[in-house]
Amino acid sequence: MRPDRQRPPAYPTELADPCCLPALGELGKMPPHGGLPASLGEGTGTTQLRMDEALVAPGLSGDDGRVLVIAHLSDTHLGGRWAPEVRTRRVLDHLARLDPPVDVVLVTGDIADHGTSEEYAEATAVFADWTGAAPILVLPGNHDRREGYAAWRDAAPDAPVNEAHRVGGAVFLMLDSMIPAPPGERIDPGLLTDASLAWLEDQLASREPGERAFVCLHHPPVEVAISLMDPIRLTNADALAEVLDRHEDVLAVLVGHAHTACATSYDAMARPLPVLIPGGVASTVPLDAEPFDRITPDLPPTFALHLVHDDGRIVTHWRSLPAVGEGR
Repeated sequence: MRPDRQRPPAYPTELADPCCLPALGELGKMPPHGGLPASLGEGTGTTQLRMDEALVAPGLSGDDGRVLVIAHLSDTHLGGRWAPEVRTRRVLDHLARLDPPVDVVLVTGDIADHGTSEEYAEATAVFADWTGAAPILVLPGNHDRREGYAAWRDAAPDAPVNEAHRVGGAVFLMLDSMIPAPPGERIDPGLLTDASLAWLEDQLASREPGERAFVCLHHPPVEVAISLMDPIRLTNADALAEVLDRHEDVLAVLVGHAHTACATSYDAMARPLPVLIPGGVASTVPLDAEPFDRITPDLPPTFALHLVHDDGRIVTHWRSLPAVGEGR
């Protein structure tokens, strides 16, 4: 992080909508089912939550040289194997110690491993212990069952849970690329429904001129050269590319799912955007050539820090942390 970056002044946090979680410590305000406080707005074929300003500190995105810092993690798989709660807390504890602090924490899917209410209750407890001031934004992945995730978000269970948030002068458009599966099954590839693509189109078109946007979803819209993951990427990447090509000031596509720290470009676009993957918190999917199991806990949890400059330039740093202790 830039050594000359100043800490923004402390301002009261305002929730853009319930996916921003800066006040999860206030458990008395949680709904009785253990989910996150939510307020549904009007939507067409998709769940759209209220969107105002969230944690906006003056100067974060002006011409004064300050940098918007996005802490990007993914695939916590809470309730799964290999102590994902310990690994998630390790990452969040590290992020909370950064000074100057991060401006937003983004978790791009597979919050839970099986999508059960117990796993989402664990997610609530883990995120409630976040001691930073930045909001936490979440979206679902293929391991997050639609019914369980929607209940956690206080959203309708019969439509994709798409959410929009404004933080520090940028809008984060959180897309639900999960394909709902019958009970006891899971569908691993991703799909953006026509309703979700229309929602994205509307959100991008309705921005103020020059407002920067990040498009966030679980499934990468491109190959990452890993044989386990490439067949289960986003299946309608061309449709998403067509929407993005119609709009300016979209800075990047931020995704998860691949469990590998990776940067590539969106080759289906006329003007390819960067596609940034933070790695996996719960586990890593190594390259085919590496001497590890296809999914391994032997590599530490990884995450990314995206430093967004006023001119739209993004500098990304990836970090790996041991799950327990200060070293390995």
